[in-house]
Amino acid sequence: MNSPSTAPLNQTPPLVEYNLFTTDAALQAAVVREGAGAYVEQLARDGAALGTAANFEHARLANRHPPVLQNFNAQGERINAVEFHPSWHALMEGIAARGHHSGPWARGAGAGAHVARAAGYLMQAQIESGTLCPTTMTYGAIAALRRDAGLAAQWLPRLTSRRYDARDIPIASKHGGLIGMGMTEKQGGSDVRPIRHARIGAPMAATGSTATNGSSPRRNATRTSCSRRPIAACRASSCRAVCLTAR
Repeated sequence: MNSPSTAPLNQTPPLVEYNLFTTDAALQAAVVREGAGAYVEQLARDGAALGTAANFEHARLANRHPPVLQNFNAQGERINAVEFHPSWHALMEGIAARGHHSGPWARGAGAGAHVARAAGYLMQAQIESGTLCPTTMTYGAIAALRRDAGLAAQWLPRLTSRRYDARDIPIASKHGGLIGMGMTEKQGGSDVRPIRHARIGAPMAATGSTATNGSSPRRNATRTSCSRRPIAACRASSCRAVCLTAR
């Protein structure tokens, strides 16, 4: 403990216990300007919930304790399970409850829902960014899944659920799910525009296991891989679906 004579006097206190929305004049103005004024009260509630000291502590712990691969259980059986710190699950539960992963795609979402979601996503990023990978991929993948009636019927009810389900079980048994991201080229990264490979063959059928013409589609990719955290998030804290980047 510092004595009164050595205690630092020029340090600001931790920035916690504040409302991320009502203290951000630019964000408030943008939400109204872009047509999401009806969501201001909800965003204010979300901003207050996000800015707590407990939430910032969850963010610290989630990054302090990365996912751990558990190859075997106590009986020596192969399980290939990924163990996440409880704080990761706490952050993901909040994201799902606020609908940052899929809210605008849910039935009954009103005008301005995409703008409101963007504002909430921006606030979430100020707390912790690793959780935004499955959040972003789920939001983007739903638009593609909606183009196939069979896949939409199978996946959308769980992807648009606001109930986070951390269990490592098949998607058909889960209350809610998320989508991870897979890269398909050695230089693949945040900017996916330079990707040159494309799918070869017919699109997938509604089951997701066979192509509509009886032949499985292929990808002329230089690699098919997933970064550590997104695939772990996909497997352990959401579902077993991965969106591969392709043209």
